Amino acid sequence: MNTPRQILHEQHQSADARLKQIQADVITQSLGSRPNKLRERDRSSLVELLWSELVLPARRIWLGYAFAWVMILAAWVVTADHSGIREEKGGMPNEAVVRWKEQQTILAELMKPSVRDPIDRPKSRPVSPRSEAWLISIG
Repeated sequence: MNTPRQILHEQHQSADARLKQIQADVITQSLGSRPNKLRERDRSSLVELLWSELVLPARRIWLGYAFAWVMILAAWVVTADHSGIREEKGGMPNEAVVRWKEQQTILAELMKPSVRDPIDRPKSRPVSPRSEAWLISIG
């Protein structure tokens, strides 16, 4: 017994060949005319095409991007430290090197084991006997 799908497929199998032919014709027509149009256009018309298709429809977005990049560059120029870019030979060592050496000495001091004098140690108190009187008062 055939399913409805198989029955419909058998009835329309002849239309399938015609549909594939129509599809092939449409593809060849649309692709066949496109390369001719691109060959006819020169560089200026391609630029105009890109401008009209990419930039003009979204010009506010492009302006927003441009404004953001200008602000980023301005902030970078303002906050950049240009004083330490050039250092003369034989001059003072770089601040970063001096700071690094200071950190190394501090780290070395912290890593040394600390030795206490017996005088500095707290004296231990003898343990006094505990009174059990509080247990009697509870009970």
